[in-house]
Amino acid sequence: MVLLDLLKLAPGLTLIHGPPEAGKTTVATMLAREMAAHGREVIYFDTSPAGEGVSRLYSTIVGAELAAERIKAVVAPPNRLRRLIIPILARFGGAPPDLIVDELSAIFLSIAATTPADDVKARSRAYREMLAVAALMRAYGEGNSVTCIAAVDDTTEGLPVGGRALTALTSSSIAVVRSERGVRKIVVEQGPSEGVEVEFRVTEWGPTLL
Repeated sequence: MVLLDLLKLAPGLTLIHGPPEAGKTTVATMLAREMAAHGREVIYFDTSPAGEGVSRLYSTIVGAELAAERIKAVVAPPNRLRRLIIPILARFGGAPPDLIVDELSAIFLSIAATTPADDVKARSRAYREMLAVAALMRAYGEGNSVTCIAAVDDTTEGLPVGGRALTALTSSSIAVVRSERGVRKIVVEQGPSEGVEVEFRVTEWGPTLL
């Protein structure tokens, strides 16, 4: 069973959202690995300070050298993400690559965590920057008929950081939630496979679909 076949991601921007530690990075790395295994080129941007997404990505493709060759992983500080995406895409030869950003919400959350709550201007700038990157991904995906994926944290209210302005830019939306006994669930909320639910478990050998 292949996750890509189940989710049927449309060209444009796909949102993967959920609370912290729900398994968004795990899902993003699973999709990157499957895209590469199907002969697609992938650029994976990781905004975590320690490059945790990149480490997890390469740990899932050990022994799959051809897949690894098709993935370019980039550790990108959130405040430089847009400036990095544009030239990297311009330099990439061959067929347009699929694009994954893990996590897009870090653009806003990194500012929110380091500025006073009443610094409305700084937070507004970060919010607009996050939406600008999302719009860039959507335009690139739709213009080149490729898949762009953005992982985003949920707020305490259970909505993706970015709210309706962000979800309005997406062609597909996927929620990742924790279930019982270590099982995680992928729920397609919007897109060609709307209503599909897939469970997986993270083991010492990597993620396994159930």
